[in-house]
Amino acid sequence: MDHIDEILIAKYLDGSTSIQENNDIELWLEESEENRQMFEEIKSLWLKSRGIRVDKTVRFDKVAAWNKVKPSVDIKEQRSQWSIWMPRVAASLIVILVGFIAYLYLQENPLPEEFIATEENREFTLPDGSKVSMQVGATVKYFQDFADYRNLEFSGLGYFEVVPSTESPFTINTSDLVIKVVGTEFYVNTHKEDYGVGVTSGIVTVQDKHGSEMFELIKDQMIEYDAIGKTFGPLKNLNMNQLYFKSGTLEFTETPLSEVILTLEESFGVDIEYLDSEDSPCLFSGRFNKTPLDDILDQLELSLNLEIKRDEIITIVSSKCTQ
Repeated sequence: MDHIDEILIAKYLDGSTSIQENNDIELWLEESEENRQMFEEIKSLWLKSRGIRVDKTVRFDKVAAWNKVKPSVDIKEQRSQWSIWMPRVAASLIVILVGFIAYLYLQENPLPEEFIATEENREFTLPDGSKVSMQVGATVKYFQDFADYRNLEFSGLGYFEVVPSTESPFTINTSDLVIKVVGTEFYVNTHKEDYGVGVTSGIVTVQDKHGSEMFELIKDQMIEYDAIGKTFGPLKNLNMNQLYFKSGTLEFTETPLSEVILTLEESFGVDIEYLDSEDSPCLFSGRFNKTPLDDILDQLELSLNLEIKRDEIITIVSSKCTQ
């Protein structure tokens, strides 16, 4: 028997071969010392692989993995028959070795913990005791050693209440910004193209990952960042309406209707089309606490003499805007 399939050898080692298959392998082993050496090589690697745990979420370049580890595998030059076997044996070894690499990789590079506010606004306590209130759709990721190295990734809209620690600063990474604090309360908004960071207590530094700009924000300050142009806007007074998802409160003081509409879109996750026919902007003042959107629209309609159509997209027509 000149050739035997390596899958059959694997079945033999696993104890799942038939009587006839056992006889075929034993006859093949008796044919030559070369066959027995090859069998022992495969058996040794098979036994080592039994304790390997492969994580299917990790993708590897099998060719690169083989090239990296093959110097440690002692496979001697064989006669012409070995050259026929080599591609098949190499394929089997790659599977084993890739699994071993995956195991080592996961030991040194553990996967992060992830928390997502999937269906509703959620409040989440981090391992160091800090709290984050998250609008639906927001995501936070951190590693198991977070209590010692307070570094996380965040996307969406969230309000952070950070436990003070001078020994371990609290760092938030977004796709474009690095935000650092010691102990403070602030919000981060990475929705749409304009990001926002606002501080309600303490001091926060905000740095652009793509440049050298850095800003220090104190209580009642906020700053916006253009994610497309990669530029910061000027420092502004804090807009507490950004925290509607947490507080349930919206407040407007002589606010242009266009800004009111943007706030309602962000707060309620709706699309509003504004058809402005006025030369001067409509200004609105009012305060709402846990008020349904329909009731807010009713108030706008009455206060400003607007026509509002409520379909899949809400349309506001400003015909004779009154203040």
